[in-house]
Amino acid sequence: MEEILQIDKNNIEAVAQFILPYKNAPEKILPYFKGKLSSQDTYTDCIKYTIKNDSAINTVILDVKNKDISNVAFYGSLNINYNDLVVLFGEAIEYYERYDDTYEFFFKINSATSCYIKLFIPSNEKQENWKEKKLTNLSVFFDNKMT
Repeated sequence: MEEILQIDKNNIEAVAQFILPYKNAPEKILPYFKGKLSSQDTYTDCIKYTIKNDSAINTVILDVKNKDISNVAFYGSLNINYNDLVVLFGEAIEYYERYDDTYEFFFKINSATSCYIKLFIPSNEKQENWKEKKLTNLSVFFDNKMT
């Protein structure tokens, strides 16, 4: 896959499918993301890789736990909204995260691998027409506990 310059309704599933084979090899996917790379050990056996650049997707974060990718997050000016995801994947699983005061949404895209699209909305931004506004965050998320 070429460099991911934007996320929209036409490529979101391809982005997730691109990441999936690298789930157990994070060091092999890092070269596909252009920008300034930094890493931080967050807990025992947990590393957070951050790639920053000047494109529409200005930050990519890979969360790695026990040498496996648990999450690849994209931040910036994305060309996709909540309603686009509902059309593509059906209704989301919704959670309220009281510690962050955010609503988190999970769209299951691959039942065999517990692969989800995840996004969050701060509670003060969940107002009228929020589902039609372009997203500023979106993750490809792997979790066996969600199934």
